[in-house]
Amino acid sequence: MPNDATSASADSANLSPFALPQSVFMLSLASNILFGQKGSQAELTKQIQEYVGVPGGAQGTFFGLLNTPSPDYQCLTAPTAGGTPDWKVAWGPAVFEAPLNKGATNTMFAAYSAGLKTYVVAIAGTNPIGFNALLFQDLDVNPAHMKAWPPAQNAQDPTKLTWTLLANPAKTAPALAEGTSEGLDNLFAFKATSITSPDTPVTLQAFLKTVEDEAATLIFTGHSLGGALSPTLALLLYPQPSASRWQNVHILPTAGPTPGNEGLANLFTQAYRPKPIPAYTPGGKQGGTALFTQWNSNYANVNDVVPRAWDHLNGVVIAAISKPFKIFYEGGIPLTPLAFGAATDGAVFLLRQRAGYQSGKTDYYAPAVPQVVFTGGWGHWADGSGYPPAWVSETLPAEINKDALVQYVLEAHLATYPFAFLGAKTPVGLNGEVGLFGALDVQVALEWPAQPELLADEQASAGAEQLSPTE
Repeated sequence: MPNDATSASADSANLSPFALPQSVFMLSLASNILFGQKGSQAELTKQIQEYVGVPGGAQGTFFGLLNTPSPDYQCLTAPTAGGTPDWKVAWGPAVFEAPLNKGATNTMFAAYSAGLKTYVVAIAGTNPIGFNALLFQDLDVNPAHMKAWPPAQNAQDPTKLTWTLLANPAKTAPALAEGTSEGLDNLFAFKATSITSPDTPVTLQAFLKTVEDEAATLIFTGHSLGGALSPTLALLLYPQPSASRWQNVHILPTAGPTPGNEGLANLFTQAYRPKPIPAYTPGGKQGGTALFTQWNSNYANVNDVVPRAWDHLNGVVIAAISKPFKIFYEGGIPLTPLAFGAATDGAVFLLRQRAGYQSGKTDYYAPAVPQVVFTGGWGHWADGSGYPPAWVSETLPAEINKDALVQYVLEAHLATYPFAFLGAKTPVGLNGEVGLFGALDVQVALEWPAQPELLADEQASAGAEQLSPTE
């Protein structure tokens, strides 16, 4: 299977070489189109269907852009051998909204390029609307609640997984965080139409069985929460990818937190060893600053705190009595004393406590996926409707006050990734706004709860028992 190609069309004669991982990353970002959107599950599903299309039907705005050669967005030109880009939605999209959530909890779709013989499963990250994914899936990492890996498929209902509690597991006993298991429950239960079943909704697992091809590649991708769910879903569906009927099964997560312990990491690294990605040239007018160099690795901005959860929290510095106060990275962002109020200090302490840290380390979490670290720099996307928008580089001040802290943290986790790997912002999103993870998205994300009491008891905060996507 070719990993890169060049369009033969006159319109794209001046484009940089096409790189498959950049389009995979773009698909990952597209799964987050409901980030910050409110509405019922039916309304949200309709929104993303209009954006990516439906299997066997008209393709949405996103694939029209992905398949159109553009000098403004060179890296996303995805030609086939004959020069005709042909990405399309193959399964889904599927959306689950937990009760009382008011926004999408989990979102997933699969795309396909016949010319590249490649399928991509794209899984959305945490949606700040409703807090359900944050409280139930991101932060439910108590070692006393961990689940034994692998789960069993429920005999009575094949869309459900059966988990066994493995409280405070030994390092070598494969175990998964409860929050990640809840996300997998939702993804595994999803049913949607597909190119092989346009009239009858089927699970992703059932769909993939119908299209397995020894000449094709399957890739799982996601950002943030999606960066934890994509490798675990891949391991669940294909515990031994070399024994599958695919030519290759890869993952390409970004900004993913660690979902399990050393035993789980050993299973993953044995099955999904890093494989080199052929060299390519970043595209776009602005030009990317980082490259995807290997499959089966988690790409982490050195300034992003999320990939440090949950195995590198010893690098998160809790407030001291004397200046300068620093957070997230030793030698990292200097803060004014007022930036470390009780909420921030308490939240950092509770996060470490939650993951089972003792004497500065935890025995319950270890990186499941090897990390490739890059320096994303500091900056943000300029406001405005023009495309592509300008990237505004920033120099950190000597000290950062409390109001600016969260914005810097979210920019490092959201905005810097498309800039680093694509050199430009994502194409036009819902309602005509420019891209994802911009100023408006960051403002929405600022509503995330930071109070220690919410972090301490997510079950009480959620106020409702979760239901599966099929209930």
